[in-house]
Amino acid sequence: MKKETIKISGMSCAACAARIEKKLNSLDGIRKASVNLTTEKANIAYQPGRVKVEEMISAIQTLGYSAENIGEIDNGRQIEQKELEIKVLRLLLLFSPA
Repeated sequence: MKKETIKISGMSCAACAARIEKKLNSLDGIRKASVNLTTEKANIAYQPGRVKVEEMISAIQTLGYSAENIGEIDNGRQIEQKELEIKVLRLLLLFSPA
């Protein structure tokens, strides 16, 4: 069992969230899918050998919503954050008294 979080854009009401949740739960290999309208995220427990994250995203997109893997988003943000930290440390080192 594995858990995944998917960011969903384009939902405007609870019916949208329910529609996506129903679609995800109908996929073979999905143990439980829960969609939160407020956070615009789907939390999914699934069996990796039976369903892929790409299939989940595709299922959401066929309903007319945008979807992307949070892990991919978070990884990009972590890299940007590390690069910023390195720049700050370089500046501090450059301008620190000897």
